[in-house]
Amino acid sequence: MTIGNIFITILNTYYVVHCLRMTRKANRELYQVNNIELQKLRKKPMKTLEEQKKFLDIKYPKRPEIKIKKTRKQKHQMATGIIFSIVLYISVFNLNLYVVNLIGLQLKMWQAILYIVVMPLIFNIILEKFNMQKSDLRMFLKF
Repeated sequence: MTIGNIFITILNTYYVVHCLRMTRKANRELYQVNNIELQKLRKKPMKTLEEQKKFLDIKYPKRPEIKIKKTRKQKHQMATGIIFSIVLYISVFNLNLYVVNLIGLQLKMWQAILYIVVMPLIFNIILEKFNMQKSDLRMFLKF
């Protein structure tokens, strides 16, 4: 097990969990609606201040700060959600590690760095085909 394999396993774990969360119907529809709104706002060459604020609110939504005392049920739901996330990440990490070891992959550090740079671009291209995400990096590089 090389350090390159560990980096690739960590990156793959993140992307697999991210894909699992994005494939939920409610999340997928929310991403698609937000991206349609963002595309409409991006096409306008001159935006008013309100449109700029709307764009930023859609792109980077703010979480409301709730200062209400949480009930026992809400605390229980939050704890089970955290435990579920931890179990999900650990199981996907172990599955990725098993697959890398099963294949017999032994990557050097430079190969892992190249993979870490290229993989997000490929992932964003795939998500863009389903209107789920618009990459800022690809917009910058004019792909």
